[in-house]
Amino acid sequence: MQPLIFVVYDGIKNSVFHSQVLAPLLKRLQKNPDQKIIIVSFERARPCKIPSFFASGASNYVQLIYLKRLPFLSKFSLWHSVWKLKQLLRRYNEYELIARGPLAGWICVHSMHKNACKHLTIQARGILAEEYKMAHTSRNLFHHWRARKLFEIEREVYHDYAHGLKLHIEAVSPALCKYLISTYHAPYEQMDIARYDIPDPIPVEDIIAWRYKIRKELGVTDTTHVYCYNGSTKPWQCLEETVNYFKDAYNRYPNSFLLLLTHDTKACKVIVGKARLDETTYQIISTKHEDIYTYLAACDVGLIFRKASPVNWVARPTKALEYQAAGLRIVHNNTVDWLIKHTISLEKQV
Repeated sequence: MQPLIFVVYDGIKNSVFHSQVLAPLLKRLQKNPDQKIIIVSFERARPCKIPSFFASGASNYVQLIYLKRLPFLSKFSLWHSVWKLKQLLRRYNEYELIARGPLAGWICVHSMHKNACKHLTIQARGILAEEYKMAHTSRNLFHHWRARKLFEIEREVYHDYAHGLKLHIEAVSPALCKYLISTYHAPYEQMDIARYDIPDPIPVEDIIAWRYKIRKELGVTDTTHVYCYNGSTKPWQCLEETVNYFKDAYNRYPNSFLLLLTHDTKACKVIVGKARLDETTYQIISTKHEDIYTYLAACDVGLIFRKASPVNWVARPTKALEYQAAGLRIVHNNTVDWLIKHTISLEKQV
């Protein structure tokens, strides 16, 4: 059976690597256990620590290969990656390619051997140029030029190559499909909505056991209404707005508690301190990704606020998928199209 080669450009240290890259590939492996899966990750420096999954011996089924990545300046800087990947692909007589995002897609288009590549899928997980502009709001000419180059790459991948090669585009939401069609004239008939990276619901018996264990650990009763924030302190994740929402909710319903799951514990303490929350009404915990669902099971409501922008409107937040898998209701502020249409329950922001 031809191998499935999955190409990642943003590295394995990305916070969603396990949930949005590795887990979906393992689902594919369950359906086709004889298929060899190879993850090719472009890294600026080889990670000192490999993911625990590969260290455990599961690499018999999924192989991880690192290739050198140069700092992105323009398409010119991607040609080094093209050369490295092309060398690797020569080992295989035939293969299937999946590229995560337009940069990986651009590299794959220029690396693949048309007779050997039986199928090419490009995963659209956001709008790269707009994300870059959102992260670099200054009027710096370099940032403006770089955003333009990213836009050109997206246009080539979703329009020029998509029409010419009949590749498959896998988007995370209908809103993202509409954006790619209206902005880049992507071919509608070659688009689909991603499903493999939607987590399976957690078994009820596990939720019950974890709920009892974690609530005992947190020191809250079974009747306490527990809100959860799972994320970082980056501005676009709106932690300040989240904490203020909980503060208002607590004033109305004193039997409430806020669980903050984040690796940015110091910055989180500063934000919570500014809101002057009673120390008995919240707890900040940094936990491993594999333990996230254990803590989510102890909660009732997942909080996910985002700023109004095209980037957030077309997204399908990973945190929301995790909340749903754990059976939580979701509170949001109506800035994500997918949340409006797919959440279990919507509570209006106070």
